[in-house]
Amino acid sequence: MQTNTLFLLLVSIFPICLSAQENILIHNAWINEAPPNARVNAGYFEIENHQQHAITLVQVSSEEYERIDIHRSVVSDGVAKMVLQKSVIIAANTALTFVPGDYHLMLHHPRKQFRAGQQIQLSLMFANGKEMTVMAEIRRLHGHHH
Repeated sequence: MQTNTLFLLLVSIFPICLSAQENILIHNAWINEAPPNARVNAGYFEIENHQQHAITLVQVSSEEYERIDIHRSVVSDGVAKMVLQKSVIIAANTALTFVPGDYHLMLHHPRKQFRAGQQIQLSLMFANGKEMTVMAEIRRLHGHHH
């Protein structure tokens, strides 16, 4: 009886450690190329949670920026405003896409001027202590100049 219980305990602990990374997918990460001397860039990505439980993104950071905030654009009484998000919950077996006009990253004070095509590493911290890194590409948004 006891060996069986121990075995079950181990089985229940280890898959979480081993497979957590594969069960969270981050892709299509990109950062809007800011004009020269801009103090802030906007960043976007898609995160998929293929686990049976929700995950909570609590922080995003990068060596290349002083600070990164998670914001959400919300319309209240017809006025669009950005609301700082302390954390973002991605429900079990769902995907959340950070896109212009909804969830997005605000990347403050770039250490240097970044050009389209360059890659920047972002670190995503989750409430359970897990950390994932993703490469985000600098992209120039077309058609937003008029």
